[in-house]
Amino acid sequence: MAAVRSFWGWGYQKDELKISEIKALATLLGDFVKPETPIKTPPKKDSLNLQEPKIKLPTSLLKLADASNQQRARHCYGRSFKDVVRGLNNEFIDPPDFVLYPKTVKDVIDILDYSSHKDIAVICYGGGSSVVGGVEFDHEMKQNYAGWISMDMTCMDKLNYLDKDSRSASFQAGILGPSLEEKLKPNNFTLRHFPQSFEFSSLGGWIATRAGGHFAMGPTHIDDFVESLEVVTPVGTTVTRRLPASGAASDENRLWLGSEGMLGIVTSAWIRVQPRTRFVAKADVAFDSFKEGISCLKDIAQSGLYPSNCRLLDPLEALINGVYAGNKAILLVGFESYDHDVSSSFKRAKEICNSHGGVVVSESDIDNEISRKSDSKQTAGGSWKNSFIKAPYFRDALVRLGLVVETFETAVTWDNFNELYFNISNEINRYLSEKSNGTQWVTCRITHAYPNGLAPYFSVIASCKNNSQTAVWNDIKQIANETIIKFNGTITHHHAVGKEHRDGYKKEKSELYLDYLKNTKKYFDPKSILNPGNVIRLL
Repeated sequence: MAAVRSFWGWGYQKDELKISEIKALATLLGDFVKPETPIKTPPKKDSLNLQEPKIKLPTSLLKLADASNQQRARHCYGRSFKDVVRGLNNEFIDPPDFVLYPKTVKDVIDILDYSSHKDIAVICYGGGSSVVGGVEFDHEMKQNYAGWISMDMTCMDKLNYLDKDSRSASFQAGILGPSLEEKLKPNNFTLRHFPQSFEFSSLGGWIATRAGGHFAMGPTHIDDFVESLEVVTPVGTTVTRRLPASGAASDENRLWLGSEGMLGIVTSAWIRVQPRTRFVAKADVAFDSFKEGISCLKDIAQSGLYPSNCRLLDPLEALINGVYAGNKAILLVGFESYDHDVSSSFKRAKEICNSHGGVVVSESDIDNEISRKSDSKQTAGGSWKNSFIKAPYFRDALVRLGLVVETFETAVTWDNFNELYFNISNEINRYLSEKSNGTQWVTCRITHAYPNGLAPYFSVIASCKNNSQTAVWNDIKQIANETIIKFNGTITHHHAVGKEHRDGYKKEKSELYLDYLKNTKKYFDPKSILNPGNVIRLL
């Protein structure tokens, strides 16, 4: 029997933390959770009482539709903290009238044609892992639409073609991460793009949101892998040409990358793939301070070595994730290749670490995939990776305990990092000291590094008073967004814009560019049915 996705929280129902596990987690959290704190019980599917669909579909589309309460509830929101709180409280306000599962490009065209004619909003769901309101209907605009449809592309999940000579593969855009990798594996290829949402996010979703992967240097965003796209819009379908590179004016692919479902629906994509990794070398390096680790990270990023992983955790982040129990910042550094031994680059990276006072606390050097699988937990990085994948399930458990859990990320040039880091940490801690009785953690890790800058990722866990989870979360989000823009960061490095970051995006971009984007939206989507309110608001 296929695993069932949770309609209120992250992932599969079978993987939700059990009551005994949540109690053990509460004990570990100490002052965060009072002993008498109740564990909130998730709603059962039989308790769902959603409003009836407001629209009707023709027979041709009804065969693609699911109007069950469970699926309409699951597609009502993404999976941000606010989304999980609402789902946990059985608050599925204005859910989609129908969930449609197109199987062909013609199905997508038919859905958009009918929706344009009937003023029905269409939101492409991807894998539903958005944490920025990207797959939710903008309820403030509902007076402009007869209703709304969630378009779930997961039935369009085929490998169309594999070009081994060019190391390229064509996939339908609804394919989820694990299935994509499974289809490449028999030919010893990989896309090598692993966001935290990998298990529950789609190729089309990665493209639409310019998703960032796990690897910290080199090719990191999906942009680096896209070769060609097929996109359906309300005014027509376009297919970009397959080329290794081109200097022919502006790049059409860039129009669709990051368009977040507001201009068109990606239905298939040619992507650049590579042989699976054979050689691996990795180490965990401890620094007395986060500042020393940052200085080392900068030198590695500017050295031309380009490690596959170079992720820096502050001491509290390392402790919480079970990476290192001492009061040290930890750098997880690793090199990979399918072609050659990486020991010389690995040695040079360790020399750079040593020059900044870094001490290698564990390392491994592996020269084949079979050994790598058995050796995957030799370093603390293996523990961190497991924590990384399981984190959303733990987040949901903390929500059930009444805590506030939030993450936000940005990217900033090296010269602006210290000021941004100091002000964000101070502002969030100051606010929470008033709202959480001093029981709070604000941590930082550096997820990606570039020669000219870095991407800090902040995590917040805090108690709150009088069941004010959503209000506190909203305040934290607002403080973070304003501080990031004020101190020269981007509103998002890889979480996308959606609706939660829309105001910050507006401040980040010029008026001239925003006018161009609005006119582009009007051209491809004259009736503004595609994900209205995402990124920009027209109506």
